[in-house]
Amino acid sequence: MRWFLLDALNIIHGCPLFRDLLPDRVLAAGERLVDWVVPLAQAESHRVLVVFDGGAIGAVATATAVLPSLLLIHTPPGRSADGHILAALRRIRRHRWNSSPAVVSDDGALGALARVSGGEVLSVEAFFQKLQAYRKCQGERLSALRGRVEKSWPTIGDLMAQTARGGCGPGDRR
Repeated sequence: MRWFLLDALNIIHGCPLFRDLLPDRVLAAGERLVDWVVPLAQAESHRVLVVFDGGAIGAVATATAVLPSLLLIHTPPGRSADGHILAALRRIRRHRWNSSPAVVSDDGALGALARVSGGEVLSVEAFFQKLQAYRKCQGERLSALRGRVEKSWPTIGDLMAQTARGGCGPGDRR
């Protein structure tokens, strides 16, 4: 299982995909980020934690499971996402849920602390390159499945089974 711990506002402000929504529509940018990571979270071997800084998008402190493998956290107002990300990283390492959880952020201080805590750090650009490759791979697999099925579309279960057999994921090189 691979964990991705996302510093949501750092990603939103650091990725061109969200610039058309900033600064006025941060909530919409957050929704777009979640839409982008859903396919990654749907993969059987991935878990995604998206952490928003407290009060940044008008939300109260909450934790919401969008999918069993995708959790959104809004920290309490005035609290940074960094502390929640580091606590999650330490918990993952302590329970040995993954040998190399990845913190996604361009925040140098968070990255340094994540490395000391045993995590890998992915820049926003590197993460989105992996995510785009993964989404493309999933689309190719879906197209291949559709070509073999004459009258029905594959289910998510069919797609996941095909992906598991083919090993197409963010870590694969094509």
